[in-house]
Amino acid sequence: MDVSQLVPEKPGGSGPSSASLTKAEDLARRRRIAYRVCIGEMLCLIGNTPLISTRAPLVLAYYAGNSSLAARALGAMTSGSAVVELLIAPILGRLSDTVGRKRSFFLFPIVASATHILVGTFPKVLAFNFADRVLSGGLLFTHITMSNAALADLFEGDDLAQMRVVKQSMFSAALVLGPLLGNLVMLWRDAATAFLLCPIASAVSMIVLAQIPETLAPEHRRPMDWAACNPLRFLKLFRSKASAVLTIARGLQDSPEFISIYDIK
Repeated sequence: MDVSQLVPEKPGGSGPSSASLTKAEDLARRRRIAYRVCIGEMLCLIGNTPLISTRAPLVLAYYAGNSSLAARALGAMTSGSAVVELLIAPILGRLSDTVGRKRSFFLFPIVASATHILVGTFPKVLAFNFADRVLSGGLLFTHITMSNAALADLFEGDDLAQMRVVKQSMFSAALVLGPLLGNLVMLWRDAATAFLLCPIASAVSMIVLAQIPETLAPEHRRPMDWAACNPLRFLKLFRSKASAVLTIARGLQDSPEFISIYDIK
């Protein structure tokens, strides 16, 4: 590995890539890298969020217009996605601490593109739709966690907070653009076409992410620790009142997606 391509862990840190740069130049370089991380994440979202508005028609058609069964299936898909995220995110997060962030960035767009194409090619097979929702949804939020880790490699303090605001703004923009694009494609052709077009955004995201140098230097990597991958470790968040409140609030924010599992009359 060419050490000169690595990014020092924090602003002002020592390293071959920043030794000849002034503090202002090094900060500007870090920001350029961070913007690519944010743009790559936004493109990943645009490669997945159009399906928010196009998945339901496919599931509804599978159940011949039975909205109750379709709602239960969509709720089960969301729950399955949450389970996958709970189980996989700690493993991939720890793995990125071992092998670096950059390699981990490509997992979501590759897997999501494959499952999207599968659904677009066989839109009447519910199992493919279920697998797509579970895998792409779970890995998407894992990807977001990885991008947060990359920003933490580059910045700290106010600089990190500012860049996370930028990332959240791009995230919100993707949540608006994605479903809008999905609706336009569905009006133009059909829901299955949206699944076939989404991998285009994922491919562009991989091109952007490929331009990002590794943000975690070798001296800051940690050996793989399977004990640290226990998904129940999140319960430690409830030791702090502030963390507990934020965790519960975040869970309530997504709770409407799960309500459709039940037949509420």
